[in-house]
Amino acid sequence: MTTHPRVFPQPLTYRQAWTFAGTVLGATSCTVLVETPVHQTTIEECGQRVPALAGNLLHDFHTAVLMREHGVRDILTLDGDFQAFPWVKVRSFAEIEPARWHFPAPPAVGSRPGQR
Repeated sequence: MTTHPRVFPQPLTYRQAWTFAGTVLGATSCTVLVETPVHQTTIEECGQRVPALAGNLLHDFHTAVLMREHGVRDILTLDGDFQAFPWVKVRSFAEIEPARWHFPAPPAVGSRPGQR
C-alpha cells in the first residue's frame, strides 16, 4: 500500500493515494474485477492449492482468485506475496518498457491535492 510508512520512506497521504486511484480507475483501459457466478467454486479450488492462507495473504488471495475468474494470469506488482499463487505470473517493472506504462504518475510527495 502506498500509504504504509513501514513500506515507503515517504508514503502518500490518504488524499494523494485516493486521487491517484481515482485517476487510474477513470482510465478507459481500467477494468475492475468483480466476483462472478463461479466465485465460490473458484475460491474453494484455489484455497486447496494454497494451504498457508492467513493474515495479509488473504487479501492478495482474493485478488488472485478474481484474476483467475476473469482469465487474468499476469500481475505487475512489487508484492512478493503473489508468488504464493501458482496460477498467477508475477511480472516486474523491469520487464516492461517505461514507454508502455499506461498509468498516471502518483502525486509528488508533499504536494497538496490538485498540485504536482
